[in-house]
Amino acid sequence: MPAKAGTGMTKLDVMNELTHIAPMYDDFIEKMYDTFSEARRPTKEEMTIYKDFECAEIMEKFSPYKNCDLPDEIVSSFFNALVWLKPEAFRYYLPRYIEYDVQHQDYSFFGYLLYEIVPENFDNAFKERFIMFTDAEKEIIVQYLQIRQKTADDVDQKDIQRGLEIWKS
Repeated sequence: MPAKAGTGMTKLDVMNELTHIAPMYDDFIEKMYDTFSEARRPTKEEMTIYKDFECAEIMEKFSPYKNCDLPDEIVSSFFNALVWLKPEAFRYYLPRYIEYDVQHQDYSFFGYLLYEIVPENFDNAFKERFIMFTDAEKEIIVQYLQIRQKTADDVDQKDIQRGLEIWKS
C-alpha cells in the first residue's frame, strides 16, 4: 500500500526521502530554537484559552516538556492544539511545530500549521499573538514559510505569500 496517495511511494520510500530532507534543515532548526530562547515557558494556567476537556488534555500533555522536547507523538496527535493556546504558549510551542513540519513534510499537518500562522482573518486574537513575537522570531517564521514555499502545492502558495507579507511587516 502506498504511503503517499497517488505517488506510488511505499513507506520505505518515504522514510528514505525524509532521511535526506531532515538533515538539510538542522542549521535552520538550531537557529530557530536559539532565536526563540527568550520565549518563556508557560505554566499550566497560562497554557490554554479554555478550561474544557480538550484544553485540559493539552495542558497535561504539553506542560511536562520544554518546547524542543515535546515528543513527536504528542505533536502529531495534537496537530490542531495551537488554536487553543494562549499567546505566550503559542509563541513558546510554535518552534516545535515548525521543527516537526520541516522534518516530516506532512501535507495535512502543514495545512493546520499554516492556518495558525496565516489565519484568514487578521482579527484581535491573531493580533494578540502576533505582537508577542520579536523581529528576529518573525524573521524565522518568514524563513520557515520560504522553506515550505519550495515544496507547497498551488493551493497553499497564495496563503504562504500572504503569510510572508504579514510576517515581514
